[in-house]
Amino acid sequence: MASLRSVAVIVLALLCAQLPALASAPPDASLGETGPPETVQQLIERMRRDDFNGLDASRKLARIGRPAVDELIGALEHPLPRVRYWSIAALSSIGDDRAAPAIKKRLDDPRPIVRAVAIWHLGRWFERADVREAVLNKLDDKSAFVRGWALKLIQFKKYRPAADRVRALLQPVAGEMEIVIQVGEEEFPARLTGDRAPTTVRAILRALPIQSTVVQRAEGICFDIPVDVQEENLQRRVNKGDMGCCPADDLLCIFYRETAVPSGQEGPLASAVVIVGRTDNPEGLQKHADGEAVTIKSADQPEVRYDALHTLAILQGADALDAMRQVLLNDWSCLVRECALRCTTVIEPRTPRVGELLITGLEDRDDAVRKVAVELLRKGFGQYFAFDPSAELVRRERAAGQWRAWYETHKHELRWNEQSHRFEIPE
Repeated sequence: MASLRSVAVIVLALLCAQLPALASAPPDASLGETGPPETVQQLIERMRRDDFNGLDASRKLARIGRPAVDELIGALEHPLPRVRYWSIAALSSIGDDRAAPAIKKRLDDPRPIVRAVAIWHLGRWFERADVREAVLNKLDDKSAFVRGWALKLIQFKKYRPAADRVRALLQPVAGEMEIVIQVGEEEFPARLTGDRAPTTVRAILRALPIQSTVVQRAEGICFDIPVDVQEENLQRRVNKGDMGCCPADDLLCIFYRETAVPSGQEGPLASAVVIVGRTDNPEGLQKHADGEAVTIKSADQPEVRYDALHTLAILQGADALDAMRQVLLNDWSCLVRECALRCTTVIEPRTPRVGELLITGLEDRDDAVRKVAVELLRKGFGQYFAFDPSAELVRRERAAGQWRAWYETHKHELRWNEQSHRFEIPE
């Protein structure tokens, strides 16, 4: 999947002129630069070889123009994804309106790379209502990668009527985080819940993906995890399907049955556990043997919310600040909360109201998010109160209070200075 994503990024970036070095790479001898001109069918077949041939053939087909359209539309059904997406690129460059319905059908292509390329190149016909609606519908695509390219096109076109659809992607992740526990080739859905042990759950989320091995016990399946488990809301009774962490040895255990923890017991339940989540299918894990490889990974797709935040900030400017604040306060992912802060730098026209959001970021539960908040405050407002994102809570609160007091005093005077690239109080 990673290689396919890389190819898609190259394909799309090439055609957006974002990778000029690659786009201008000299063709090798196999690219048909000598000899008689190639036919449309020969060029389409050459797309099969690799992406350099695909790029070169696509350019030549674009130069042939409308006489190549019918065969290129036929090539959209080719069994190889590479031929399909380079044919889309050629059709987009030609710009013949006959191509739009055929490219739109590729929005349901089984391969995410082809759907993403189709989305981007439908931008050529984005003034058509049916095309816009088809692109907006891909905001619900099962692939985060595809949804990301739909957001990029909406952002590029500055299509403000899409703001509500984009905002819907930012709904707070309430209470639970979906994860996947993969044992061998089998995957088991599970949920982390932060209500009883927020510190431990945050530490697990930061550590994902986790690689471990199976340790089977009578009461449950266990995995070593690289997390310093805190003694947080310890429980001596667990239910079937509960996921609990053992502070004594940093094990994550999934329990097969309701179990009480008597004091003095040996093994994974030698002490009370920290409940961090649950799974509905603990029985399926019983058949796996000691030593089998385990991967614990997130089933969440925070990159979609990251892209949605950036898009919303560009579409709505300061009107996006309320949604950004809700993300900052509620989102599980520290990367998404960081993005809520970083997106203050793309809001136009510039407004000192971003200071309110950044000061709220000083109170975030994650020191990485607090670090981003204070860096943006110092850069954007030119003040240097002694806020250390890693300091103890009392010191952080004192410095955040200084920031807040200064901001409340001067927020109506602050103006953006294009020369210094920060908010200043005019003399």
